[in-house]
Amino acid sequence: VLPPKTRVPMPTVALQSVQSLLLTMQYKGQPLGTGTGFVAQTGKGPVLITNWHNLAGRLPDTNAILSPTGLVPDEVVIIHNHLNKLGEWFGVTEKLVGANGPLWHEHPVLKQQADFVALPLSGLNDVHLHPYSLGVGDPQIRCGPADVVSVIGFPFGLQAGGSFAVWSTGFIASEPDIDF
Repeated sequence: VLPPKTRVPMPTVALQSVQSLLLTMQYKGQPLGTGTGFVAQTGKGPVLITNWHNLAGRLPDTNAILSPTGLVPDEVVIIHNHLNKLGEWFGVTEKLVGANGPLWHEHPVLKQQADFVALPLSGLNDVHLHPYSLGVGDPQIRCGPADVVSVIGFPFGLQAGGSFAVWSTGFIASEPDIDF
């Protein structure tokens, strides 16, 4: 037991390590696969941003089912940060399909070919959101060949202590503005 007024130092953690969220796609509670997502705040509330192929359970170019079980997800479990408790997480299940089809929003023109979606979030009791900016008013980010980039997430479901994200570093390998 600590004496009164003794403070335990909080660990220093990069914000991006808690902004990336571990996802488990499921069908009727049966895990099908894992992925990475993050939260963005919109005028209509917070949304989970992730890949279309994660939530649809299909390859965007062929529509082939990803899971060897032949099943596609009907829910996603999001491992959220616990409110005011850095280093504690818990899962929140969000439904993916409603009476009128998928509950996520796709790119209005490119649809699944864009391979990203926004899923409105509902189960946020005791959740500490660390949303990314949607870029409105942010300075332009310019990257080019040989620039260093960090990819932050959960490759193959790997976690870096608890549910902190794994950081991988790479380089921009070609001109981003050239469509080849």
